Amino acid sequence: MKKPLLILSAIILLSTSVQAEELVYSTSKILLAYVGADIVMEAHERIGLKLTVKHYPAKRALELSNEGITDGEIGRIRTINEQYPNLVRVEPPIYSHESYIFTKDIEFRVDGWSSLKPYRIGIHRGHQYAVDGTAGMNVKQIDSDKQLLKMVDMGRLDVAVVNLLDAQKIIRDENLQGKLKMLEPAISVLPLYLYLHKSKAHLIPEISKSLQEMVDSGRLKEITQESLAKHSSK
Repeated sequence: MKKPLLILSAIILLSTSVQAEELVYSTSKILLAYVGADIVMEAHERIGLKLTVKHYPAKRALELSNEGITDGEIGRIRTINEQYPNLVRVEPPIYSHESYIFTKDIEFRVDGWSSLKPYRIGIHRGHQYAVDGTAGMNVKQIDSDKQLLKMVDMGRLDVAVVNLLDAQKIIRDENLQGKLKMLEPAISVLPLYLYLHKSKAHLIPEISKSLQEMVDSGRLKEITQESLAKHSSK
């Protein structure tokens, strides 16, 4: 009579294995990271996972997740695991990261990363796409987009690579309207993903399924707009 009870216990244990996990994710402090946190939080709640999201400078966040100090990383490019091999990508992407070049007095048509070569360039420290794109150029890495845009305004940088949504908010909040120019087209448009530390890779199928359901139902787009409105006003 004990065998059915053992089987039942095993079934219950398997069915609640995902729900039993409590995770901590790291991410950066840009506006999109807060949007991503809201998306990922809901995806986890749908499958009973408890989640805490902590915001750090971009490079520090990656170091923490790659070392396993945090359980995952929100909002990173498709190839980030080439530099941080302990991170495992979760499909589908959670949003797109669209970046532009911002200047004060300089004007030119953006034609790929090579068009930035003549200038003093500012990029956000830990944003690997910009590190790769400006490799070998006159580049300064700065810890925040606000600092980058202010340095352009003060003439300490010629150009800055900044995510569109963050740039728009900073320009509005810091009264930089009319002082800075956005050059077109976008220098980079990239899908960004959730990553888990390899020790938590067993959770990826359930999390991926939850995210895909949000995409298919339109909920991911909906929560993105809700989150942008909430965080842009802060």
